Amino acid sequence: MGDIPLDTLWQWWRELAKRELELELQYKPLVEEHGVIHGKRMALENLMAQGQAERVNQQISSEWDKLRKGEQLPYIERKPSDVAYDVLSRNGNPMHYRAILEEVRKEGTVIGGRDPGATLIAYLSRDERFLKAREVGRGYWKLKRREEKVE
Repeated sequence: MGDIPLDTLWQWWRELAKRELELELQYKPLVEEHGVIHGKRMALENLMAQGQAERVNQQISSEWDKLRKGEQLPYIERKPSDVAYDVLSRNGNPMHYRAILEEVRKEGTVIGGRDPGATLIAYLSRDERFLKAREVGRGYWKLKRREEKVE
């Protein structure tokens, strides 16, 4: 113990133990989320590798190396309707097209045209995954369920 009083050592120990527990509470959910994400990524890699495993595995290895070095991977532009599908899936309820547009923009997808809202509506109208949610109100959209028929 040397010259440091035991009370001071206990105070330091308590502060360190408290911080360790705080970090553990933050760490556990991250480990769980990592497990889920890792499982999904592995399933996706298996799907991608069907019939061309060697080429896909080489590309995956190359992209992991780039990520570890902090390099940017090429961005693959997603269609606004795909992003809108994700938005409605997460929300779980019908949404007004303006709210969908706002969320799509937050995800970094640019919707062009003179009226981006009208452009989004055109995307949703042409995609069979979406239906107008007339029962909710004008301008509302929902995801089509398997049992629903296209209007």
